[in-house]
Amino acid sequence: MWEAEKAKEEFNAWHAPEAVVEILTAEGDRLVIKVTGTACKACGFDEYVFDYAYLLADLVGEVNVESIVDERDGLRAELVVKPKAAQKPPASER
Repeated sequence: MWEAEKAKEEFNAWHAPEAVVEILTAEGDRLVIKVTGTACKACGFDEYVFDYAYLLADLVGEVNVESIVDERDGLRAELVVKPKAAQKPPASER
């Protein structure tokens, strides 16, 4: 899913090192990400998951955050992508 990678790159360009997204799995319409970083974990750190979801939604259509799990070194989140019409990656991404 090239859109997930593109959204990750944009997110990390804006938010690192406070928050960094890593894509753990991308299978079908499901995406599992991990968010780590130096930002305060008690001060709305989970909002970074939604920030990533909004960036991705701009590229694919609709993205729902299904779950967020607090882990020792960050957050793990499962997202469900509901794409618009099928899109092809830009030539530079093929």
